[in-house]
Amino acid sequence: MDFISGKESGETETIVRSLAVVQWAQFISSDLSKTVATSMSNGAPIECCSSQNYRIQPRHNHPACAPLLREDSNRRYGQATCLNYVRSALAVGNTCTFAAPELKLNQATGDLDMSPLYGFTESARQRIRLYKDGLLKSTNPGQIKNSLLPLVTKDSHHFCAHRLDKEGSDRNNCFMSGDSRVNSNPFTITLYTIFMRNHNQLATALKKAHPQWNDEKLYQTAKTINVDIYKRIVLKEWLVNVLGRSMVGEIEKEQRKIGKSGSSVEVSNEYAIAASRFYLSMMPNDVHNYGFGDVSASSTVPPTDIFTLKDQLYNSNISYTAQKLDEILNAVIHQRTMRMDNSYVESLVSNSVRRPTHSDALAFDIQRGRDHGLQPYYKYLEVCTNVKISKWDDLKQFIAAEDIEKLKKVYQNWQDIDLIVGGISEIPAKDAAVGPTFQCIIVNLPHLRQIKI
Repeated sequence: MDFISGKESGETETIVRSLAVVQWAQFISSDLSKTVATSMSNGAPIECCSSQNYRIQPRHNHPACAPLLREDSNRRYGQATCLNYVRSALAVGNTCTFAAPELKLNQATGDLDMSPLYGFTESARQRIRLYKDGLLKSTNPGQIKNSLLPLVTKDSHHFCAHRLDKEGSDRNNCFMSGDSRVNSNPFTITLYTIFMRNHNQLATALKKAHPQWNDEKLYQTAKTINVDIYKRIVLKEWLVNVLGRSMVGEIEKEQRKIGKSGSSVEVSNEYAIAASRFYLSMMPNDVHNYGFGDVSASSTVPPTDIFTLKDQLYNSNISYTAQKLDEILNAVIHQRTMRMDNSYVESLVSNSVRRPTHSDALAFDIQRGRDHGLQPYYKYLEVCTNVKISKWDDLKQFIAAEDIEKLKKVYQNWQDIDLIVGGISEIPAKDAAVGPTFQCIIVNLPHLRQIKI
């Protein structure tokens, strides 16, 4: 996978990262973390805002409600005044009692096992399998290179809206996989499709080489190879690009420790809720079509747009075909990411009343960090860099002066800066996409809970 599209020249050499970094980051984040929101006793979702996105009377609030509220004066600009947030479900500790707030339920495993494709639960695993020749379900199992993910008829579980075409017929763009988040945006749909195709290609090759193998053996072997390829790309290419080449030794050392111990890996809250979300700062508003020639992100020819992100979040209006997926994949390889900083594009923070659920990604991540009991940013910075922070100016060696001024407008005290906000505000480390605090958390993601903060 091509994560680096070139280098910019200047006083210092700057790596130019392609959107593949963002695309893979989102999948990896989903692979390692899936928080579970508290629900009603019958399994129904909890609503903390009215159907019109207004705040509701306190007597109607569920105890798990922690909605994000804004002044009603913004309503006339089409902004939601109440964004639904339900606190994450508590995990049960080793003593069979509900654990401290920082121990929330994680439905995903701590292993890179491609569970968003293959499923976190047995029912999800069964739903995605074809149960023939080791294949996964697809729109066209006979033509692997042109196949798409299978479509779902009931989309309520998959957080994806059906649309009507000009004739009034239901145009179903809701795809099925082992994880409902497959429909979150075109980046995820494309990558899930690639992984599905590769599994089916492997299963087909294995069937030809071993015609006596049954469906189960073909499926398990194809899955093992597919996951192994995925792991190698993550550990040898993606992580190196995100953390910098100097961190490779630390990553490999951690992997060997985990392998020798044979213990199960648990992902830290700090990674799941904050550090894994760095990619959102790098997401663009628009994804461009560069064609299939020698056109690059540096070309003077203005490309056309394939899609605008805010129009596609869990609500796709793209007519997916094999050619359309190729266009998106080509754009992912050629288009540069946004610069890593403490601001998100409008598509991710629009607060639109037409798209109220998770319409302000940064606000939700801040709220979730507080819900999960994360410590303030400076405490992690001190642990990771061994630098004592006692005033705003102490942050200048890690955060640009102009960004510190932005933070001062939001936080009255430097001690109040949330981990995710401080992390995305940091100046990226050498050859890395993230700063030293997120570097530290990602490298130590299974073990950070052992660090005393």
